[in-house]
Amino acid sequence: MKHYIIQSGSGKPGEMGTQDTEYKIIEKFDNKSLKIGFAPFHHLDHSQHNDWTIFLDIVQPLTTEKVQLVEFHKEENMELLKKKLLDFDLFVLGSGVCEPYFEFFIKNNVNEIFKEYFALGKSLMGYSAGSIALGEKYIHTMFFKEVFLHWNHVKEHMNDEQLESLKQEMMEDCPTKFSNVLEKTLTRETIDIKIHTLSPVPYQVTSMDALDFIKGTSMLPHFNEAMHATTTHMLTAAKDYPRIKHYGVPNGAALLHTFEDEKHIQSEIIGASNHPQLLVTEFCQDDQRNFKEGDLI
Repeated sequence: MKHYIIQSGSGKPGEMGTQDTEYKIIEKFDNKSLKIGFAPFHHLDHSQHNDWTIFLDIVQPLTTEKVQLVEFHKEENMELLKKKLLDFDLFVLGSGVCEPYFEFFIKNNVNEIFKEYFALGKSLMGYSAGSIALGEKYIHTMFFKEVFLHWNHVKEHMNDEQLESLKQEMMEDCPTKFSNVLEKTLTRETIDIKIHTLSPVPYQVTSMDALDFIKGTSMLPHFNEAMHATTTHMLTAAKDYPRIKHYGVPNGAALLHTFEDEKHIQSEIIGASNHPQLLVTEFCQDDQRNFKEGDLI
């Protein structure tokens, strides 16, 4: 029996009018009564349209079963959560911040529930942080350029005490050999990012074990459409972690991995960005390859 792991490059369902990708994904199941659950990686504002309601609008017409929302931070009984999860055919992990949710999974053994779920021939899908979670590792490099951009943006809205507190936080994460330069840079003066010598230098590297359904891989969504997911980030990660295959996936595109009885059969590109020049790109230590919709990887 075929089942799937889907890693979307989008942060929101149907990002920027790409809901055809969701339609194509659900069509793969050939099941008009698919049981689908959706769990965001962030708290929802239920007073307005949000990731969940967008997903519901797109997907509910494609199945006769009621699509259900699961909010992990509201789940207090892990046995009841397990029972709920194991009933779905497709479970979707939404966007948000990776670190706290990875910690939640490990602390509450939710990663083990997902393994049991997948062993039953069920499927998993992710958006953004959820997509990252489905690979082997979460790898992300932050450059000083991003630190400076943030500093320039927030310093005008903070008093001296608040700004000093932020500065100390940034100093704590700074590599020791650059701390003196950073100390002198973080002032009320606007930083000229284009000419600052530290701008292209890595400030912090994050590496965390993910759920490991797609072994030997790591991915970043919003490829070349977000400040933190550029070719430079991917090349740096590929150099630092040469054992891992690194994929940059733009909004609207997705990696669809097909399994039979938990054995990985193939991976293909489904959907595409609205910008034709933005392609799924695999980065290795010495080269990179581009893929368009329909390509096998």
